[in-house]
Amino acid sequence: LKNSPMYWRGEHTKLRALQQFRRAAHGDVPTYFQTNSMAEFHWPQMRALLEEYVWATRGAEGAAELLSPDRARNLLLECSHVVVAYFDARTVNFWSTVLREVLEYDDAWWRLEFAKGRGAAHAHGLAMSFSHHAQREKLLASTGCSVNELFDKTPESQAAASRAAEALWGWMSGPGAADGAGGAPHPDAPDARLRVPPQRGGA
Repeated sequence: LKNSPMYWRGEHTKLRALQQFRRAAHGDVPTYFQTNSMAEFHWPQMRALLEEYVWATRGAEGAAELLSPDRARNLLLECSHVVVAYFDARTVNFWSTVLREVLEYDDAWWRLEFAKGRGAAHAHGLAMSFSHHAQREKLLASTGCSVNELFDKTPESQAAASRAAEALWGWMSGPGAADGAGGAPHPDAPDARLRVPPQRGGA
């Protein structure tokens, strides 16, 4: 049963297995953590979809009442299944197009959650990119900063971490911003034919 404790224990096991596989096979860890939120009051495409749904299910009288500007929140609550389906489709499209090109990930996993306050859907995900991981490791090493120093509070370690953060920010700011950024995939990257589609934890 989706969203049950047993279901999420199973998904947690799958995610741990994916991480352990990549660590053992490629020596990397999840490269990016991504959160996608929903601008439910500002997406004209979703508004158009809701209007079409309300007109089809409630007719002119029901649509006139529910589609009034002062009932925007009620519209989202009463048609939450349409809202979530649209957000899910938009999230899948975003991960499959924009993020795949920008993050150059080989594996990805995400799940949908709902805000406790207003109940809005949002997604948390992990993207794993062998080429980006290798480039960042190389860049980090060039600054003379170890992974442990990133979390150490001594002045020396904080200075090294600051150099590393500046170098990483330059690398993330755009192609060519740092040595090794962008360009062809890492020569040791897994064969592209082995890449699997993004794995979602479910809505």
